Amino acid sequence: MQRAFLFLIVLGLFFSVTNYVPISAVPSLCALCIAPLLPFCFGKLPNVSRYAAMYYGISLVSVILYDPDGLLNYDFYRYDGNFIISFAPFLAVPFVKTKIDVIKMVKAFVVVSTIVNFPPMVRSGFSHFGDFDGLFIAHNAFGGFLMSTVAVSYVWWRQERSRAGLLLFTMNIVYLLVSGSRGSLLGIGLAIPSLFLIDRLKGAWVGGGILLIVLIEAAILSQTYPIYLEYHGLTESLIAADTDGSKEANVAIRALFDWPRGLECFFASPIFGAGFGAVNDLPLDFKESFSLFQFNRGPHIYDSAHAHNSFIHILGEQGVVGFAIFMMFWVSVFREANGARDQRFMRAIALLGYFSLTFASFTEHRIPAPSNALPVNLMFLLMMAVKNSRFGRVGAKTAVPGDVLLPENRTA
Repeated sequence: MQRAFLFLIVLGLFFSVTNYVPISAVPSLCALCIAPLLPFCFGKLPNVSRYAAMYYGISLVSVILYDPDGLLNYDFYRYDGNFIISFAPFLAVPFVKTKIDVIKMVKAFVVVSTIVNFPPMVRSGFSHFGDFDGLFIAHNAFGGFLMSTVAVSYVWWRQERSRAGLLLFTMNIVYLLVSGSRGSLLGIGLAIPSLFLIDRLKGAWVGGGILLIVLIEAAILSQTYPIYLEYHGLTESLIAADTDGSKEANVAIRALFDWPRGLECFFASPIFGAGFGAVNDLPLDFKESFSLFQFNRGPHIYDSAHAHNSFIHILGEQGVVGFAIFMMFWVSVFREANGARDQRFMRAIALLGYFSLTFASFTEHRIPAPSNALPVNLMFLLMMAVKNSRFGRVGAKTAVPGDVLLPENRTA
């Protein structure tokens, strides 16, 4: 069973190169099937799985109360509830262990990804410069995926001084530039110096940078939110007229329309939020402008007209309670990744993926997007599988005698 599941994890990772065929979601479906066994896990349940389960729980309650029919709608899982697929690998952490060379697996993944994207790049990439979507439905999905391949090739190049790694890194950077995904460029562009600072025990600088972004966005919203409220009807009609077009909106549109929309949901129902999936259910319709608990009464719509900021989006839909649980989960992902210092190669990839998603999510809704998150989360799961094998049980602090530690230093 272990080998079959690990095969599916690797298969899902390789097929994350496209979202036309949803094979990359197969490991997540398996993880969801075994998730009910979490309470029966022996040993210490890792925080990343505990908090992920808590977030699933509160999200499911919100969906059942707000839009139970969404659970039977495929588009719900594609748009509003896509975290169900993206976060599932974290639920499987206690159930996997392996001594296979996962570094070879992720290297092979980035090689295959780079090769299969080359023909469409040559054929039509430069003629669609700034809007190239590779093997994905949208260019932002392609760009988000490339954050993972850039991360792996960067670590391969820098840690091993590998010419193969440098070549792959260069090619994937070119792909990313041609995709025109600005959020992805922002994400990986800030993730690399963040890893540099974390490795030099200057994590406070990274925290300060994140705080600075939050303060800048708060300052912007202090100016744009009153404008949004004043032209409320016009705002909603513009977004509702072509909701999917909101994906291509620039930062000004986000600041004037998208971010304030998530903030309105939060202010209307700050404790538990306006309902899971409510931010894009336009026009927004609240009985009161402020209430400790109320749901949006607008029509239930499944599309990509989200708040273009994962943190504001979650705050608006799930309130302080849901946001707090999400942040406990998201911080636990960082702590688990950063603590894997005996897996230098995989740790660097996990941290780059983590920070790429985090920074990109300040201008996009990236953290739960499967095209962006699945390759990162599946590689994280492989890293944890090795940890579980080395330490004998989940949560152990010392290695079990006889465990074989895989070599970390390789040459191209």
